[in-house]
Amino acid sequence: MGSRRWKHPALNEINLGDITDMGQGESRDDVTAAKVYLADAERGDANAQVYLAFMLADGTGVPKDPVAAYMWAELASYHGTPQIRDKALKLQAHLGGALGAGDIEAAKEAARRWHPKPN
Repeated sequence: MGSRRWKHPALNEINLGDITDMGQGESRDDVTAAKVYLADAERGDANAQVYLAFMLADGTGVPKDPVAAYMWAELASYHGTPQIRDKALKLQAHLGGALGAGDIEAAKEAARRWHPKPN
């Protein structure tokens, strides 16, 4: 996924190249990919959570939703590898510049209340 280009230029500065793209590749349909990532993210897959967060932050395959993106990045930072945590924290720092304190707290509270769906 190192060649993936996001619509928002600042997101391209956060290289996701060392995080697996879950086999979707560049030819994937972004809407379908978002559905796959959401299903896996809801089951607790930190890799899917960080990809979904980027898609929500960028509005790629889903409506742009920076609060939901922050929440999924928060979850990925809890459960992910050091590489995933790093990318999630960088995305949160990027999003934090545009979100108000109330939105950030709402995203963090949603992450605290979140529970994975059973397989």
